[in-house]
Amino acid sequence: LSEALWAGHPPVSAVANLRKHAWVLRGMVGDRLQTLRGAYRLRVEDGELDANQFARLARAGREALAARDADTAVARLGAALALWRGAAGGGVTGGSWLRALLQGLDEQRLEVFEDLVEARLGGGGYEGVAADLRRHLAVWPLRERAWGQLMVALYRRGQVAEALAAFGQARKVLRDQLAIEPGRRLQQLHRAMLHRDGSLDGDPPTFRSGVSLGAVPDRGATVPRPRRGAEAVWRPH
Repeated sequence: LSEALWAGHPPVSAVANLRKHAWVLRGMVGDRLQTLRGAYRLRVEDGELDANQFARLARAGREALAARDADTAVARLGAALALWRGAAGGGVTGGSWLRALLQGLDEQRLEVFEDLVEARLGGGGYEGVAADLRRHLAVWPLRERAWGQLMVALYRRGQVAEALAAFGQARKVLRDQLAIEPGRRLQQLHRAMLHRDGSLDGDPPTFRSGVSLGAVPDRGATVPRPRRGAEAVWRPH
């Protein structure tokens, strides 16, 4: 717990602080928080932990997406995202272990948002998708999958010039920030749009293996989830 909560060397008062935090938490959750020898155990029942609910809904949404059931995918993935209220941890800072855990949860949220966009595109729902993606990319400009989805959303609305311009924006961002060119899939999508490829009139291309509502013709060549109903146990090293 000390390593999770404090970066670098914990303060001299770390143990006393942890005991105080545990005492306050026990006042909120009662005997769910148990004191063991050198550890605390927090009991969580099925359906109570929001991270578990998020994982369950996301999994159901992705299964529907793989089965090309866009309506169900939109409902499940939308419900998963509705559980979020800002970044994981709500701005809590801590050591490298806790930061890695929170970053992993945030990464899952970004992936589910893009899965939801894919489901919306697959169901023919283009209204508002481009605006949602632009807001997404304003915060996460290096997400190539989202750039590709923005291009598809614009192209399907007949905004071909804007779709091609989006590729130019993606290319500039990647060059400026990472000194690299867009990936093969994004470049294939760009070429398909330049040539008004008929494949773009079907299902939108996917940028994630295993979940597809169609694919750009290839002319070239998981984050662990919390267990449901698990007890969370922390033990100091």
